[in-house]
Amino acid sequence: RGHMMSFNYKYSCEKYDEWFGVLKKYIENNYPGTIVDLEDSPSGLLYESFENLYDREDYIFSISVCINQDLAPRAKLYALLHESGHIERMVADKDTKTFFYNYLDSVPDNVKFRTRTVVEEVLAWHKAESLADRLNITLETRAWQREVERAIRLYSLWCAEKGEIDG
Repeated sequence: RGHMMSFNYKYSCEKYDEWFGVLKKYIENNYPGTIVDLEDSPSGLLYESFENLYDREDYIFSISVCINQDLAPRAKLYALLHESGHIERMVADKDTKTFFYNYLDSVPDNVKFRTRTVVEEVLAWHKAESLADRLNITLETRAWQREVERAIRLYSLWCAEKGEIDG
């Protein structure tokens, strides 16, 4: 039989699930209207547009956070942290110079769009780290770095592919 790749978990599955619950509660309480769901689909953030993210009259957000239910407990936690990083950026960082969400709605899929997406992906991972710190969620350095590297590699290749087509 083939060699099984072993994942070295520093904490129990229950601990990752507990942290997932803390993070889910934080997101749903701090951003009313936001729903976090485990689903049989890829992890991601669903919202109509940055402009319609928040209803000022009803003080409500229109965001769905979908986390793939088939992921292992640590991967689920890290995926939710990353998606939460996006939400935190959309709300807290919208006046920063490196904020690009307002340029990502209903625009053509070109190199500029993909580059801005990659920037937001990197910054969402970064934001997620500070969120983990605030919520006392311990990140395992190498596991976290591998997750970030894997995600950014995919986005970088997606961006480079468009550069070759457009370039």
